[in-house]
Amino acid sequence: LHSLRLLFFPFPLASTLLVSKLFIMSLRSSLQKAPSSARSLGVIFEDELAPIKEAPPIDFRKTEVETIQKVLDRIDQVSAKRISEGFSKRNFMLGVLNYLFLAFILGAFPQHFWLCYIVEMIILLPMKISDSSKSKPLCQILYYLDYCWVMNLSFMAIGVALVMDASTDKSILSDEMRASLFVTVYGISCGPLLGATIVLPFVAVVFHDFIIMTGLFIHILPPMVLYTIKWHYQDIHDAWPRLFKLHYIQDVQFFPSDSKFIIPGTGLGTIAGNTIFIYFLWFVPYVIWMLVWGMNLPRKQRTHKDGTVTTLTPMYDTVFHATVRTGLTAVAGKALWGRPTGVSRVQMENDDYETRDFLVYMTMHAILACSAVYILAYPCYISQTFHTIMLIFLTVICVARGAERYVYYVCEMYSRAVRKDFAELMEEKSIKT
Repeated sequence: LHSLRLLFFPFPLASTLLVSKLFIMSLRSSLQKAPSSARSLGVIFEDELAPIKEAPPIDFRKTEVETIQKVLDRIDQVSAKRISEGFSKRNFMLGVLNYLFLAFILGAFPQHFWLCYIVEMIILLPMKISDSSKSKPLCQILYYLDYCWVMNLSFMAIGVALVMDASTDKSILSDEMRASLFVTVYGISCGPLLGATIVLPFVAVVFHDFIIMTGLFIHILPPMVLYTIKWHYQDIHDAWPRLFKLHYIQDVQFFPSDSKFIIPGTGLGTIAGNTIFIYFLWFVPYVIWMLVWGMNLPRKQRTHKDGTVTTLTPMYDTVFHATVRTGLTAVAGKALWGRPTGVSRVQMENDDYETRDFLVYMTMHAILACSAVYILAYPCYISQTFHTIMLIFLTVICVARGAERYVYYVCEMYSRAVRKDFAELMEEKSIKT
């Protein structure tokens, strides 16, 4: 019996060892396929039993904690900056409701839409002007000398004049003056302003930001107001008979009868003639002012022809400088003058641009503004369908730009800020590696 026990004992023992071995191999395979967090919950086998890893040094863990804290602090700074700029639930809600309200009035009560423009400008313009005057590092108050702002301020003055005229017993504005105002405002709104809405990337629907929304409204609302006046003039006249005397609309001419080619100062009394004349009435003084004073205002230093450099203290910004410092100078300088990109970058850093850069910029400004009269304003005037399609198109592209901005806020803004702040640290790490 003892011999039989010795004979058969190794078999259960071998079976047990074999089963144990298979279990260990199976468990190891499962742990390797599982996530690292799951593997860390059990025993990690190295053969049958792995040695326990040592904890990282205290100094190493302290460095990690400090780095993480810096990242969190930077994220908090970015969040606080956005909140201070109006990124809040309340502002977003008001922005959405305001945009929906404007769309509703435009569709349901077009005869009253002009009131929306007046009210929006009365509320938003003072806020925008106050913000521009306090902007840092450069004051942006001179932005209001730009064409789009000057035209909208003029529209507001015309609206006030019409209201005052309607409130008096005897009308001061003659029918000829009213017709002249209409053709001028129509050409500007459905020409240069509509075209600017298409090409300017910062004209976007960003509901929470009243600064951006003000820039949107000065471009997109005038074409909408003139849509209602042109295609719903009878409804507007019936609702506001003393304010809008629009019986002359059917007799308005877009081009002079003798020629469609407009030289500034010719064809007055027509939409194209008045629009182009008013544009150059703004253009010439603005160019002179920029060449004499404006070009020097944002400069940090000026390089003279003899090579000497003068350090300046900039205080004010202009629309030209804000536009070209985004990289347009480098592209245009290389394409037009063969200027090295490095030289253009130095110019952008110091806001020290060449006079020829400004003259090219203003020449393109004039070409696009005058072209918009022919390409956009004229089709809008002769076709309600085209005018409607253009308003829908403007809304779509402005909403798309706003959506792109919100994607940046949600997905990219924080990572870019952190990467920018830790760029030097990451570069040192890559060099060491």
